[in-house]
Amino acid sequence: MTLSQKAYIDGISSCFHLENAKPLFTPMEVGTQLSQATRAEGDMIGALMYAVTATRPDIMFAMSTLAQHLQNPTRIHWEVAKRVV
Repeated sequence: MTLSQKAYIDGISSCFHLENAKPLFTPMEVGTQLSQATRAEGDMIGALMYAVTATRPDIMFAMSTLAQHLQNPTRIHWEVAKRVV
């Protein structure tokens, strides 16, 4: 049996204007450092959490790291979230 959320991920990509984003092999670059911030840049993290819990455990580490910064995401969080998508 195979589960897929291609339509869901395609919807996230479309919602955040990432249809033409370059595919990458890993969800997070090794050594990425994230820290708390004071200004919000957007939230794609919540949308990806559903995919993690349903069919994509392979991106769990990247998502759990990003989820620690849901309160005040910055541009670097946005870049890491784009990489996960």
